[in-house]
Amino acid sequence: MSLKDPLYPALRRFWAGLPTFPLAPPETALLVMDVQYLTCHRDFGIGRRMKEGRLDDLARWYFTEVERVVDNVARLRDTCREAGMQVVYSHLAAATEDGRDVPRLMRHHGLYAVKGSQESEILAQLSPGQHDLVVPRTTTSVFTPWHGDQLLRNTGVSTLIVAGVLTDGSIASTARDAGDRGYRTVVVEDACAALAAEDHRAALEPIDLWYGHVVTTDELLRAIRRGEDVT
Repeated sequence: MSLKDPLYPALRRFWAGLPTFPLAPPETALLVMDVQYLTCHRDFGIGRRMKEGRLDDLARWYFTEVERVVDNVARLRDTCREAGMQVVYSHLAAATEDGRDVPRLMRHHGLYAVKGSQESEILAQLSPGQHDLVVPRTTTSVFTPWHGDQLLRNTGVSTLIVAGVLTDGSIASTARDAGDRGYRTVVVEDACAALAAEDHRAALEPIDLWYGHVVTTDELLRAIRRGEDVT
C-alpha cells in the first residue's frame, strides 16, 4: 500500500497535512497492538474461524501479511529499545475465565480471549521484555479503558508509534483516539494488517489526513537512527 496515490485526492488538496515532529526517546513509545494467538496464529481465534469456514484464500493472504507484520514489529521493537524508547504491548484479554466482562460488540465479533487462555497470550516470537509494559483490554482502542491513557501519561509518553492488527479495528481506533487526546501519532503501515488490502488502505488514509503520520518501517527506522523528524 502507498499513500502516494491517494484514495481521496480532493481532500489531499484541501488539507495541508500534519506538521513534522521529532521522536524524543524519553517521550516516545512503540505501542504494539494484538500480536497474539487470537489474531495472529493459524490454529487459534481468527485462523481457526477461517479454517472452519474454509476461507483458505483469505487465510493465505492474511497470514502472509501477519508474517510481514511480525517481522517489522520485531525490527521496530529492537530499534526503539536501543534508542531508549518505551515499548508497550496491548492485547485482547478478558479479566475473567468466562469472559463475562467482555463488551457485547467484541463478543459479537469474536474478538476476545478469556483469562489464562492461549489466545490471550502474545506471540512467543514477540514476547515482552522485562522492562516492557503490557496492557490487557477488551475494547478496540487502548484508550477506552481509563488506565491506558493514564499509564502512558504516567511514563511521560507524548508521542505514540502504533503497529499491529487489525488496521481497521484496534489500530485505527487507537490512532484516532491518540490524535484526539493530543498525542503525536505515527502509524507504521507495513507493520499493520487487516483482513483485506482495501480495508487496510481505507483505514490508514483518514489517519494520515487527520490524526497522525503514516510511514513505512524503513522510513521510521531511518528517522530514529538519524534523529530526524517524522514527516
